[in-house]
Amino acid sequence: MGEFKRGKSSLINALLGAKILPADATPTTATINRITYGPEPGAVIAFRDGTSREISVGELEDYVTKRTADGEARALQIKEATIYFPTVICQNHIDIIDTPGLNDDPRMTRITIEMIEHVDAVIVPIHARAPFSETEKKFVCQLMESENIQNLVFVVTFLDQLDEDDYEYETFMEYIRRRIQSEVFAELERRGSPESVTEKAHRMLDQLQVNGISSAQALESFVTNNRDLRRKSRFEPFCDVLLGVVTAKQLENAVRKTVAALETVVGRFDEQNQKRRKALEEGFRTLEACREMVAQYCQDAPRVLETALSRDSDTLQAMINGFNANKNYIVEESIKGLSQVRENRHEVILAVLEETSQRVREEMHRRCLERETALTEFFRTALSQLQEQERRELQAVSCLLGMGNQIGFEQTAEAMEQFTEVIFHNAVFSWEVSSLFRGQDLARCNVIETVIRAADASVASYIGELREIVATVRRNWSDQFCAHTRALAAWAAEELDGKRENQDLQYKAYLRNYQTVYQSAQDILKTSQALWEAFERGERL
Repeated sequence: MGEFKRGKSSLINALLGAKILPADATPTTATINRITYGPEPGAVIAFRDGTSREISVGELEDYVTKRTADGEARALQIKEATIYFPTVICQNHIDIIDTPGLNDDPRMTRITIEMIEHVDAVIVPIHARAPFSETEKKFVCQLMESENIQNLVFVVTFLDQLDEDDYEYETFMEYIRRRIQSEVFAELERRGSPESVTEKAHRMLDQLQVNGISSAQALESFVTNNRDLRRKSRFEPFCDVLLGVVTAKQLENAVRKTVAALETVVGRFDEQNQKRRKALEEGFRTLEACREMVAQYCQDAPRVLETALSRDSDTLQAMINGFNANKNYIVEESIKGLSQVRENRHEVILAVLEETSQRVREEMHRRCLERETALTEFFRTALSQLQEQERRELQAVSCLLGMGNQIGFEQTAEAMEQFTEVIFHNAVFSWEVSSLFRGQDLARCNVIETVIRAADASVASYIGELREIVATVRRNWSDQFCAHTRALAAWAAEELDGKRENQDLQYKAYLRNYQTVYQSAQDILKTSQALWEAFERGERL
């Protein structure tokens, strides 16, 4: 990883001993290129839409570079290119990753930075003509701050572009080594980096070894088998250092990553455990809240019912007392009938009164039925309001226990409604003329006065009967509703007890499982940490 045009792709070609990756004098690499071991050369292009395509190594340039506008557009659709090649360096489960250069363009830089968390070691190429730029300094500090990066290999590229008479190799490498050390430590101090990062930088840079190479000379020497040119490229000493780092550090990196992963897993495991336990304990609190809710509602049942029935008590009384207006109708109809009498004889008057009485009875039956229907509807409305109030107050309990409609209240409400309809229709309005004038001579008595008294008495009797029916409905509803709330309390208690018992079992089982798995994870972590500490002490394993 490094700035663009630092010879990254050329360096990898030299490591492979063949020109596999496109390399140019202008920024070229536009994708992540992973080189892995394969018995035969080949490549697989993984696209961002999840599809993939096998291609030959010779076709790579059409996919992984941005030399043309079409190539750059195609590269935008590519997630990664995997190149298979029979190279010795990759035989030991090592992949080489070629990344776009820093400071090329923001997207290329982002692609490179995102790869930091997915590699174990980074080769930092430094151009011999511009050794360790400001960008490279900041990038190395960023690598130091990444927990994932534990190994850096610095290599000075393009040595062939320097005049051998103008520098002495060892002196030049020492100069670059000291420059890397001084500038990185100064930058970390300027950033106020944590002590752990500074310690890591000392571990990685205090014994820093910098090698210079010419990738072009090395690659040519492999092609032509020119040993003198290979020595001049100084590539073999660099390869020895590189192989020593990546092979010697493989197991160490694996253990370190395992420890880091286990520490993360154990930390997250504990965090998830806290959330899970909190959720289970919240479940217990919800159960108790529901239990209290049901108990309170059942305790308040008489008040709830009285509130529902008293909400429109004035309307109820007005509906009953309004029946008094029918007295006038009865008297008026009787007077209208008597006005047709042409002969003042008992038999004639009685016949007219009986005929009028029949019409009055029929009309009063209709009016009574209308009044009873209105009263029944009044109670039906009160019943609906009572159901809605219970549904609202016990909604949380219904959801928790899966009650749907309230326990038994649909049946109870239906019984209450049926009782109300039947009892109101049992009310009877009585109007019989023959009983009013029994033993009297209608030709000699005050008929109108008797009719008025009888109308008052009949209407008052009917109103009294309605009031008694209302009282009976109230008593019946109170009995049925209280029986319903007792059944509700018993059922809810049984269901809540069952849920509590089930949650207790789940909670205890979860704690047992958690303790077992957590202890196992801790044991594995301790073993891995001990192995890692042995590595750090330099013990032979």
